[in-house]
Amino acid sequence: MSKSKIKRKKYLINPQFQFDFMGSFFLFYLSISSAFLIGVNLIFQNLKNSDFKNSFLFQELLTSQHSSLVLILSIGLFLILIVNLLFLLFMTHKVAGPLFKLKNHLKSMDKDNIEKIYFREKDYFKDVQDEFNLMIERLK
Repeated sequence: MSKSKIKRKKYLINPQFQFDFMGSFFLFYLSISSAFLIGVNLIFQNLKNSDFKNSFLFQELLTSQHSSLVLILSIGLFLILIVNLLFLLFMTHKVAGPLFKLKNHLKSMDKDNIEKIYFREKDYFKDVQDEFNLMIERLK
């Protein structure tokens, strides 16, 4: 196989690794986002119980702003989550892809078919590719 640009054909190369990694990130992000929204709610609760609690206009304004802010923050946090999960899918692909390719390459090798391996340009583990190709050169 040549060094030409290799295009991605599958997005889930190692689903267990990729879903585990993205799931861990999702739980971390969910806990941080929840803590953030709880903090916002606590701030508004403190404002509702402040010296202005007898002011009807202040309480109405506070209630409407609280609802709007929580809605906007929730939508924003959800959109950020989706973008981050897509980013993580591509990042895990750069890890799982080379390992998947190396595993398949090793399975297909025999005495008469020993070829170098090439990963995509932005994949991780280029050092493994280089060491593997050096080993192939020494064997020939």
